[in-house]
Amino acid sequence: MIIIKYLKGYKRYLTVGFISGMISSVILSFIPKVYSKIIEYLINDKIENLQDHLLLYFVLTISCNIFAGIRGCIFMINIEYIIDRMKRDILSNYFKKDLIYYNDKNLNEVGNILTTDAKNIADIYLLNSNVFIRDLAQFITITYILGQESFLLYVITILISLSLVIVEDIYFKVIYEKTIDKTNTLLVKQNSIINDYINKIETYRSLHLENIINDMWLNLNTSYIRMKNRDSICYGINLLLTQTVNEISITLLIFIGLFLEYSTSSILIFVLYFNYISSIIKDFNGIQKCIIKNKLSIKNVTDFISNNDSNDNLSDNEASYIPNNYFNPNIEIKNLTFSYDNKKNVINNLNLIIEHNKITGITGHSGKGKSTLLKLILGFYTKQIKTGQILFDNVNLKYIDKIYFYDKLVSYVGQEPVLYQGSIKKNIIGNLHEYDKELYKKLLFLINDFYDDSNDDSNYDSNSNDSNDDKNVKLSGGQKQRICICRAILRKPKILLLDEPTSALDIENEIKILDLIEELSISYKMTIILISHNKQVLSKCNDVIIL
Repeated sequence: MIIIKYLKGYKRYLTVGFISGMISSVILSFIPKVYSKIIEYLINDKIENLQDHLLLYFVLTISCNIFAGIRGCIFMINIEYIIDRMKRDILSNYFKKDLIYYNDKNLNEVGNILTTDAKNIADIYLLNSNVFIRDLAQFITITYILGQESFLLYVITILISLSLVIVEDIYFKVIYEKTIDKTNTLLVKQNSIINDYINKIETYRSLHLENIINDMWLNLNTSYIRMKNRDSICYGINLLLTQTVNEISITLLIFIGLFLEYSTSSILIFVLYFNYISSIIKDFNGIQKCIIKNKLSIKNVTDFISNNDSNDNLSDNEASYIPNNYFNPNIEIKNLTFSYDNKKNVINNLNLIIEHNKITGITGHSGKGKSTLLKLILGFYTKQIKTGQILFDNVNLKYIDKIYFYDKLVSYVGQEPVLYQGSIKKNIIGNLHEYDKELYKKLLFLINDFYDDSNDDSNYDSNSNDSNDDKNVKLSGGQKQRICICRAILRKPKILLLDEPTSALDIENEIKILDLIEELSISYKMTIILISHNKQVLSKCNDVIIL
């Protein structure tokens, strides 16, 4: 079981919790027997014997609740810690996975592994184990108590309880569950329509498609209301069925007890224990359902953690080469063949050399592997390389220490500008604890038409909350692109990779970016590799490669 590896350090606490639960269950099992005596004494006016049993009833009830409280407290606290440990492990695996893993998966489902699936596993193994051991202790104790009264009537009670649970289960599976599923499906579809409209509101508004959205939602809502009414009726029938069958079962138990000529006091004890036994059987049935229902969560987390699909073919010890501060390499692509799906080659036997301290442009028709080449130089998708090597001054990319590689050597701006939560300043500075203040001021020239650093009162602090978080969503594509370029440059990498860096820019800002790129290549001895179809951009390049 995958949960076992996360229990280290918590087993002793969970053991105390299990023992407390068992003690609570054993005590609880004796309460109905004492309660039956109290009823018997009240009916027969035996007041002199009542006081002792009332005191015993009170002590048992308080003791049961104390141990139940200890069990609940221990489990609630420790389960959260165990879930936290599992989530940390899952989170670290997100960072280690090769990018191809995410290309092949539903991203929402992958995201749910950290939240929903992790919690489900804790519920499956820990909460269900708690319930199972608690109920098992109670079942054994009740068996001992009732077996002494009458083993035959005990077996009959078990069979009647099983019949009760089976009848309820059949109704739920055949009728009620299907109604619930259909109701929830309609609700999800309604939410999906509105979410789609909100995310694509400009397109819908420009085409005046609100009436279509309105009709679709209202049609679903009519079906939803109809199904909700049916759901309500099924719920009422479920309550009626459950309570009626329960009362019929108890009545049947009484008739059987009388038919077999058992004393009324014995029958009373079995009646008082009937709901306890039914509840235990329902819990066991619920545990089985929970495991079946959440089998996918178990598989998702197990596969995600055990799948050794890291973003490198080598261990951290093997990918440990850290060059000196003067490392400013040429990049050699040698006999490189690459495919995402191991079928169609995106890059086929490519050979080229990108010289350091120069601006190299890459151009060519769409689908020729330009963006893919940049991603391979970034160390992504290394496992999908069929043949060939990517060398940095004769050092294979896969041997270079990854922390050094991404912190010091390369920086990248993709076609889609990506900003994270935080102010513009925080987006530019990123995780840099120290940065070149002069370069930062120079970069502000690229964004001074919409950002004034002097008015930014959020002094950079990686732990501070920033009131400007929501401003980023109001920026245009070109503004976001310029911020991303500033962020990449401020890191002062040896190699800067830009994928269509001016695609969303007007001519004025395009010229600013190109002039800065040209200056950086000289001033900071920076190797710049850029993809573009723009002749003006390519004219700034020392070399142009056509794929």
